Amino acid sequence: MVKTRHWLSGLLGSLMLLSGCPGGVPGNRPISSIALILSPTTNELLVFDLLTHRVNTPKEVGSLPQDLAVSNDGRRVIVTNFNDGSITFFERQSADQFISRGNLSVGQQPRGIVFNQQGTEAYVAVSGESSISILSTSSASRLPSVIDTVRVGTDVAANPNVKTPQPDQIAVSADGTRLFVVDKGNRTLLSFTRSVNTFRP
Repeated sequence: MVKTRHWLSGLLGSLMLLSGCPGGVPGNRPISSIALILSPTTNELLVFDLLTHRVNTPKEVGSLPQDLAVSNDGRRVIVTNFNDGSITFFERQSADQFISRGNLSVGQQPRGIVFNQQGTEAYVAVSGESSISILSTSSASRLPSVIDTVRVGTDVAANPNVKTPQPDQIAVSADGTRLFVVDKGNRTLLSFTRSVNTFRP
């Protein structure tokens, strides 16, 4: 999978090329013929057919979608929705068929999101609450649940030179033991280490 971000019509859009997903998704269409595009102006996920150059039926998401992630098996898709503090979860049933399993509140102003290698968890950078929401995504056919919330940053009151953290983009190591978060407020890269079922600075 390849993810890129572009300025589209003055708003940030996200594009996911599904060229890296394995062939475990049912259907006769090759997975590499599909691209997923976020449309912040219409609050939709666009499933773009690279062979016909047509958009399949747009999928409704929340208000002002920011980012999207696809699990390695290609069966789970999550979109973060900035304005309403939610994620939208889709189950992929065939190469170009996506079923919405609903929206889930994760906190104010969610931005970046990433799956772990197994697709069993996803991690959301929640900018408005200076936190990371950890989601259980073990089932592709059910809406995820928030299993933990990790605070980002230090005590701002005790450190006058430190701004309120604004987690933006997020990545996870291949073995799932470390999270890396871009703090846009302080222009720093933060690292978190796995500790049982959560992450610690």
